[in-house]
Parts: sequence; C-alpha cells; structure tokens
Amino acid sequence: MLAKIAASEGELDAALNPGGRPFVEAVAPIGTGVFEALRDVMKQILGPLRAAS
Repeated sequence: MLAKIAASEGELDAALNPGGRPFVEAVAPIGTGVFEALRDVMKQILGPLRAAS
C-alpha cells in the first residue's frame, strides 16, 4: 500500500522546487504520470543539446 501524503501538492512544490521549474505528478509503482515525467525531462535535456548543435 502507498504511504499517505502528509503535505499538499502545492506545499511539496514550494518546498522542493524553489526555482519554479515545471513538474509532473508521478507515482511510479502504479505508473501514473511516469511517461509524462520522462517526456518532460527528455525535452529539458534535448532542447539545449539541439540548440547547441
């Protein structure tokens, strides 16, 4: 069973993401949001690489 979250999504974002970067809610054990998170990370990595070439 998954642990219950004690903080809201907004509270977690404020505490863990001070730079205000985009985020995707993902729950790996059940697969929710995993593809979306991977897609967004790849965009952030490949975008600057493509611009540099």
